[in-house]
Amino acid sequence: MGDYLHILIITNEPFPNGGAATNRFKGYAQELVKLGSEVSVIIWSSSGLMIEGNSSSGSYEGIKYEYSFTHVSHNKVIRRFYKLIQIVTGTIHTNGFLRRHDIDCVLLVSNDPMMMIMGYMLSKLHNVKYIQEKSEYPFVLMKARNALQRIYATMYCKYLYRIFDGMIIMTKTLCDYFSTVCSKDAVLFHMPMTVDLSRFTSSRQAKNKWITYCGSFGGTKDGVDHLLMAYSIVAKEYPGWKLVLVGKASQPEEARLKKLVSLNGLSDKVKWTGHLDYSEVPKILSESSILVLSRPDSIQAQYGFPSKLGEYLATANPVVVTDVGEIKDYLENGVSAMIAKPGNIAELADKIQFLINDPDQANEIGLRGREIAEKCFDIKVQAGRLAEYLEGLIG
Repeated sequence: MGDYLHILIITNEPFPNGGAATNRFKGYAQELVKLGSEVSVIIWSSSGLMIEGNSSSGSYEGIKYEYSFTHVSHNKVIRRFYKLIQIVTGTIHTNGFLRRHDIDCVLLVSNDPMMMIMGYMLSKLHNVKYIQEKSEYPFVLMKARNALQRIYATMYCKYLYRIFDGMIIMTKTLCDYFSTVCSKDAVLFHMPMTVDLSRFTSSRQAKNKWITYCGSFGGTKDGVDHLLMAYSIVAKEYPGWKLVLVGKASQPEEARLKKLVSLNGLSDKVKWTGHLDYSEVPKILSESSILVLSRPDSIQAQYGFPSKLGEYLATANPVVVTDVGEIKDYLENGVSAMIAKPGNIAELADKIQFLINDPDQANEIGLRGREIAEKCFDIKVQAGRLAEYLEGLIG
């Protein structure tokens, strides 16, 4: 299974160090290599080279990678110019790679329309299967505000998704959507969020009195505002418990959140870690007592699935999460997690307080949550399924 597959991933995401999108494809690429496949990555955007530890080419856990454009700039005007050049250099570089190597399929990890089109043309030119990975509802639909944007979004979704031979899709809800816009011959594959369980231990050693969130602070995606307000209720009853916020926000967003913390008199109770390296995340999550993800209801939440939840569950610590999207397809309230209504601050606080009040039950919920991660989200299991899908698609 997975033997002799030759896969080329093209992306504008950073590699090997990056965010959630990078971690997702990096995880299953590593496992495909262990199963016997050859996986290469070409990164069209040079922005990833501004991240510490990323180099213009190299090998990471058996995955060979190279950036097709290596100039970087902090100037916005120059970066826009570079973005145009990167489409050209990425196309030329990828074409050369496909000429030199016997590739079975090209996997696109990007929403950029020009990358989608150029990847399609190259795949056709070299007679290889063309696949895209999707983990969120089309961004163009979410951003459509005026008539022109709505026309662009409609054309984007109506025509661009039809160029793919297959799709790797994170949720069943997204599968239903893409089945309506992809070619009737496209083969869709549902692969849920994945987690590398080997990065986490399920040790029940003494924990810090930490209620922890880890993720992106940007906008309202993860409802950090709601968590702060819920914590302000909890802190009055349990002043010894701290809130730990792991991640990085833009300066305006961070200033807004810190002002909210200050207004609620929580400045000495909230710990801000800033961005942590991928390797540092398991330690702080495992040392926490309760892990919280308070996503509000939104189109993004309904169609997507929080990738950070897999890491939460892998720690065997109890998790408090809101009832959005497909959460209840995997988790049961009071059994494998505590599930609150999205946007209900009081209920979110109650769920956290329940776990503080009953540590034995909290322990059981955490262990059952780990069992769900092992059963449904283990990267090794899902990568095996992915290899079978790719073998079938390639024929």
